[in-house]
Amino acid sequence: MRKAGCILKSLLPMFFWLGLQSTVTSLFLLMGMTILGKDSSWILTGELPYVISILANAVTFAAGYIWLQKREKQEKGKITPFSMAALLFLGLTLQLFFSLLLSGADMLFPKAMEEYGKVLENLGMLAPSFFSVLYTALLAPLAEEAVFRGLTLGILEKEFSFALANVFQAVLFAFMHGNAVQSSYAFVIGLLLGYLVKKYRTLWAGIWCHMAVNASGLLVGNLDICGMCILLAVSLCILYGFVTVDGKKTKNRERY
Repeated sequence: MRKAGCILKSLLPMFFWLGLQSTVTSLFLLMGMTILGKDSSWILTGELPYVISILANAVTFAAGYIWLQKREKQEKGKITPFSMAALLFLGLTLQLFFSLLLSGADMLFPKAMEEYGKVLENLGMLAPSFFSVLYTALLAPLAEEAVFRGLTLGILEKEFSFALANVFQAVLFAFMHGNAVQSSYAFVIGLLLGYLVKKYRTLWAGIWCHMAVNASGLLVGNLDICGMCILLAVSLCILYGFVTVDGKKTKNRERY
């Protein structure tokens, strides 16, 4: 019974976030109808949807972060400049890897990839603007990490092992994306982000990596397959260098 209650409680942050976005959108529509006295559906076109999402995600992150600070298990870890750089290159590597996989999937599942292309267009990934970049690269990672790797994962860990809790929050993270293509790689990335938060003992580990994944998606959209392969090889070499140096630092700390 306690485990079932824990699962239900873990859904609250996601529902709060989705409800907040719906509320902010409804308020904008209502204001448009009140001020202009006519149909305000135009509010959902152009740059305004990004502005609405930015506001909703900013409030979600602020509320989530305050909630996290009041929990018994507060953040204990810190992100060093070295770790921050490693996480940024990890995010770039993940984006390039999955982008190459999706390039191959385009030939096997053209219909699914066509729908996925429309999602990317709506997110502003194909023709980024100031507000779409602000939303995609900054506010979305902040809010999603607070909701899934912060609150949801933290709630689940009270009744379940980290492995089970991490899988469940990754499933919710994947489900939230709403389409088969995004959900498939969002699940894997969600698992990794949960692991990073656990490893570094701070939500900022997930935030930095998530920001890198989303921001590099804006770059990858302008590269062909050859360019992505070259950049992936370079990114993997740099990431390997970070891992090697970090491993030596860990051994030295254990020695002394």
